[in-house]
Amino acid sequence: MSNVHPDASDPSRQLLLDTNVVIDLLKLDALPVVAQLQPYTLLIVAEVKAELVRPDQAETLEHLIEGGAIREVALESIEEQAQFAKLLEVVGKGEAACLAIAHHRGTLIASDETHRALMREIRRLVGEDHLVRTAALLAETIGAQLTTLDQLERRVAELTERATGARDRDDVQHLARVLDRVRGHLRAGGPP
Repeated sequence: MSNVHPDASDPSRQLLLDTNVVIDLLKLDALPVVAQLQPYTLLIVAEVKAELVRPDQAETLEHLIEGGAIREVALESIEEQAQFAKLLEVVGKGEAACLAIAHHRGTLIASDETHRALMREIRRLVGEDHLVRTAALLAETIGAQLTTLDQLERRVAELTERATGARDRDDVQHLARVLDRVRGHLRAGGPP
């Protein structure tokens, strides 16, 4: 059975996932529950899939795609492909593919990247109102009672216990900051 929302063809309900969002949600074991979040239909491009270097993460993502929880899309039109090529001059492949599709199809884009070049292109091509951050997605997921802040905090605690090196500790600190932003959304009454 597919988890795709009945309004899956409505671009304003389609959410393209950038690599950093996918990785954070996978680390938090939250991607499967976020994929159930209405009104969104989650989309992924091959360029983002290719940026997942951990086999377990790639396998989980593939399982969600095969189960219909996330829909795989591709650059299709000549205009999308040309926009993608131009964007590669300033951003990475996953970001470029997401942004080209969002621009030409009117979809939303989920990204936590903040570097100037990407933010400039987001403002220019789709507008910040088409940008969704991980913390906002998680706050919406909590609001929809698909997960709890306590579950996410327990997951970060597990990752903290298993952290063995500087990279692991950096990842845990990053995820803790994401949860701080989730708390902020929840205190404010939900995502903006």
